[in-house]
Amino acid sequence: MKTFTLLLFFLSIPLFISAQTEELTDEVWYLHWVKLNDQTIENPNLLESNSYLWFGVDSFFSETCLSGGVHGNFSILENEISLSNVNTYPGDCEADASILFREAYYEIMLQDSSFSFTINPQEGGLIESIWVNEAGNELYFTNRPFYNSAPTEIDQMSWFLQYVKIDDVIHYTPNNEEVNSVVLQLNGYHFSTGVCAPLDGSFGFLPDTNKFNIIEMAEGMLECGPVYGNNQFQNLYHGYFWTNQLEELEYEYTENSDQSKSLVITDSQGNQLVYGDVQLNTSEFSLNSFEIYPNPVKDFLSIENPNLNIDKIQLLDLQGKIVLEQIISSASIKLDLKNLSKGIYILQLKSNHQILQSEKIIKK
Repeated sequence: MKTFTLLLFFLSIPLFISAQTEELTDEVWYLHWVKLNDQTIENPNLLESNSYLWFGVDSFFSETCLSGGVHGNFSILENEISLSNVNTYPGDCEADASILFREAYYEIMLQDSSFSFTINPQEGGLIESIWVNEAGNELYFTNRPFYNSAPTEIDQMSWFLQYVKIDDVIHYTPNNEEVNSVVLQLNGYHFSTGVCAPLDGSFGFLPDTNKFNIIEMAEGMLECGPVYGNNQFQNLYHGYFWTNQLEELEYEYTENSDQSKSLVITDSQGNQLVYGDVQLNTSEFSLNSFEIYPNPVKDFLSIENPNLNIDKIQLLDLQGKIVLEQIISSASIKLDLKNLSKGIYILQLKSNHQILQSEKIIKK
């Protein structure tokens, strides 16, 4: 019986340690303040001073001052974390307050190899973790950054992308069988969007401003099909987020006279993402402004373009190869398809180099 009891005791130790370890290592921790020699130094809440800590299997990394940070190895026993092989890198802090905060943080991380820690869940999903070393110096982390969550007027909503504007060129959201809408979902500190592949991440809004920063992102590996040219739009749209991950973005929320709402995100170069709170069923470029017939087609395909919305058409095979291309200058077009092989093609209607609409055409 004693042997069995002793065995249970030793078996329970790894389980307890594992639970303690997971409580700490399953979170990304954001550093809000440090206490060094009884002086509390708060994070100045600048993008460059944004400091967060995450764990690998037996290593940790804490980023601060953009490309700077602290990394090393760790082990956890009950409520004590021991650090080893600790190295620091200065990074790119410029503001005096950021430099002061960084230096105090680094000094604490380097002066002692072990900390006692507590993990304190709060209301609303907030979790606090306070680390204290033998010298009595402290690090205060939470699982949320020092930023605010999304403002109430734009949070918990589905925003439909209308177009992307890059270098003053407007790229409209695709409208075809594969992609007919691109939605941005906002939920507190988190966002999700994507054309074909999912793009998810977290952001923080700077207090008392209309500015925010993208803090972290992850993108799925899914690509769009080769037919409609959606990959090009995905690269453009997703690239906007990746390009601006370390930059400050501005947002503008508007309640329009027709009761609709709009959200415009602008980067430092003036490039924009323009969203609305409803998916537009019609627009100046919708199918209601032109007709395509007959479909299926044997010889001639007619396109009625009374508003002269389109200036160019392309016909592609299912491998994405252009088999016919024509400049449009009249309200009525007739395409000669007699010499095309039977099969399925994609008709792209364009204006100012942008795809307004893609239609599947069946050649008999």
